Amino acid sequence: MGIQQGLVTITGYVAKEPRRVGDPGRTPLCVMRLASTRSYYDAKSQLWKELPTTWISVKAHRSLANNVLASVHKGDPVIVTGTLGMDEWSKDGQPQSSLVIEANAIGHDLSLGSTSFSKLGNRSESTSALRASEDNASSEARSETGLAFPSRTRISQETGIREDADDVVF
Repeated sequence: MGIQQGLVTITGYVAKEPRRVGDPGRTPLCVMRLASTRSYYDAKSQLWKELPTTWISVKAHRSLANNVLASVHKGDPVIVTGTLGMDEWSKDGQPQSSLVIEANAIGHDLSLGSTSFSKLGNRSESTSALRASEDNASSEARSETGLAFPSRTRISQETGIREDADDVVF
């Protein structure tokens, strides 16, 4: 029998600037508050109405924490996916609790604006891995994502993008 997890995806706005928690030499942990307000169209009044705002804490670990700290700011519209949980503690002898999402992905909500993306990691390592797989395949090569590319696919030295003889492939 496995452990049941409440996986959720929620959209909202970052209510406070994300902050790093813990010692600098330890595994990065980032915490932020998210405000999510659902709205609906009331046909009788022909107006949009809002339901009460749901406030939820979001925790991010490791590289996600570092990337959130560098990219996400107060007021940004975001989409968060992760495991739903509860933080519990005691204050003045009274039990307290708060909803929390242990995030596995956080990104800007692109239905409300645009952003730019900078991929992290060593590009030469991923390029070398793709070239090795192309050398071992006779008619097709498989990328790290499992997508098939024709054997004439190559990596552009200038851009690092996979290119076909006729056009760019993804």
